[in-house]
Amino acid sequence: MTSTESKSVEDIGDVEGVEGTEGTGYAGHSEWRAVRDREMNRLKHSGWVSNRPLRSLLDQAGLTSPVEVVAAGISQEQWARAGESIDRLRERFGRYRFAEEVEYGLLVVPVPDRLDTRGALPRQVREGQNSGLGEDFVDPALGPGVDLSGGALELEGWRLYITAVSERGISAGSYETISAAQRQDFEIDGFDTRRLMTRQLWGARLLQSPHGVVPDSDLGSIWTFTLFPGEPLVDGRAVSGTVLKGKVRFRLGKTNRGIGSARVSPALPVQGLVPDSR
Repeated sequence: MTSTESKSVEDIGDVEGVEGTEGTGYAGHSEWRAVRDREMNRLKHSGWVSNRPLRSLLDQAGLTSPVEVVAAGISQEQWARAGESIDRLRERFGRYRFAEEVEYGLLVVPVPDRLDTRGALPRQVREGQNSGLGEDFVDPALGPGVDLSGGALELEGWRLYITAVSERGISAGSYETISAAQRQDFEIDGFDTRRLMTRQLWGARLLQSPHGVVPDSDLGSIWTFTLFPGEPLVDGRAVSGTVLKGKVRFRLGKTNRGIGSARVSPALPVQGLVPDSR
């Protein structure tokens, strides 16, 4: 199997570490399998597979297809925990505006020394996502951005998270409001989900979306943008990401802009919830 080929959902049932549930304290046989099958199907139909220029970029970076990596590298207990994380995110943030629009699931993020998702990518990759996209825009004032694993499981250059995988996240207010909120407002089992609200995860989410689907875009029915409270201010301005007028945009804006189109994507690492001292 080449690095750009992927295992089908049916092929992963006999992967070592994902048979049977006897003797475990995690979700039942059907539950963890349902999580695995759904998330593997998501990866199988993701941009990591369907976008040929992106697949070429993965090859150049020495990254094996995440479908193959995840299928071989995740145990039944980890799938069960992933399912629990999906449930916790849904329950914890279900009271926020537009929560009904949000789907949580597995997001795979390449480590930046292999493929950096925090900034501009080749035009061909964007066109491979959607023919309406062209060259990226990155505000010249932006630095490299935060690279924080959050204790996430790393497999062959891929980090694994549970976060929003839909076109839009929740509306939780402005950068100022979210950053100033009490820790418990965004905490799940000791982990502050704001830590992973970063350019890096958002950039990977754009790439993972199925062909033609572009999150936070005016190409869809509703235009939104994602705030990154996990990123520090730059010259007193807040970092955000959006897709507008054919460009993926990493930009800077007002810290108090809390309109309904301003969204965030809470996230948890797949393996290990690492307490921090934020």
